[in-house]
Amino acid sequence: MIGAHASFLFKPFENIDLGLGVEVRRGIKLSGDTDYVQYMDGGPRLSINYNLGKHILLSGVLYPAWVVVRETTLADSFTLDAKIPYASVAVGFLF
Repeated sequence: MIGAHASFLFKPFENIDLGLGVEVRRGIKLSGDTDYVQYMDGGPRLSINYNLGKHILLSGVLYPAWVVVRETTLADSFTLDAKIPYASVAVGFLF
């Protein structure tokens, strides 16, 4: 799966970055159960990054709505799901 996001970033405080944007992902399954041959996901993205130190970053992302589309090998067969809300958190180490 390959994805990309674009965000407008602004810095309200010295250690905090806020972002507002959109994210999309697209993929094709190459092995295993290949009944689903195409993946398309996307949604708006709200993000916050907090610098805990010189080399440690805490990141959080909130997707107010997330759309998941799966196309199958059958003729005109696909599924469409929505997740409201959808979030993730990560800790990063910067060199």
